[in-house]
Amino acid sequence: MTVHQLQEPMPCNLEKWSLWLPSSHSIDALSANYFAEVNARLASVRHRIKKEQIYASCEIAALLLPIDRELEQWVSSLPVSWMYQLHHPSSDPTSCNNDVYPDIWVASMWNNYRSVRIMIHQHILSATPCCLSEAEESARKNAVYVLRDMTAGVCRSAQYYLGGLDEDGVKGVCSGTPACFQLIWPLFLSGMLSTTPMATKTWVSRKLREIGQAMGLQLAINMSEKVSMSNASFSDREAWIIGEWYPNSNLPVQYNKS
Repeated sequence: MTVHQLQEPMPCNLEKWSLWLPSSHSIDALSANYFAEVNARLASVRHRIKKEQIYASCEIAALLLPIDRELEQWVSSLPVSWMYQLHHPSSDPTSCNNDVYPDIWVASMWNNYRSVRIMIHQHILSATPCCLSEAEESARKNAVYVLRDMTAGVCRSAQYYLGGLDEDGVKGVCSGTPACFQLIWPLFLSGMLSTTPMATKTWVSRKLREIGQAMGLQLAINMSEKVSMSNASFSDREAWIIGEWYPNSNLPVQYNKS
């Protein structure tokens, strides 16, 4: 997350680590390692966008969408052991829905995937001008769809981290444990989107505050306060705490009136 905040490339030593992973390793380790490699490529591309100050939406999309396709291919290649179960399908991701994962590590990897795709498509959306060409309009619609889909997945994963019982008595495995820390960044990114409805933003803000108060995490409480600001977006400079975001749209388009 830090390299994405700073828009810097992945440290060389971390990139080399993936080369040391033997091919005889488990399928779980290989899947996680490939995700790390794609994430490193994304960090390099975002660093290039910052360094070269690329603002044109078509150029940004051309750089980021191939990585997004790699992530989709990564999901399609995941082993069965990474699959999760969806309970109570609903159009409202903050209702009694909760996805049940094989374990907390798998849940966190799925949310890492969602967070990275959120960054990609929010970057594309923030670069899209008000007067759109046909290609730009298509990219905007796709970005909005992906952002809403990834947000729904993050929200449906929350109960698994936070614990408690749903209507069928399915209990989250990490109630009151430090694993909840792994949820705060995905929740924050999801809540800080112009595509996220205000009702969902309010729910995300409340969950972040609950985590912060229960675990003594001031960062989560600060995130809660930022999400509760209706006009804030995580592509705004002040929302990132550190680092910069290129481009920084001065005329954001709002999509959360649903």
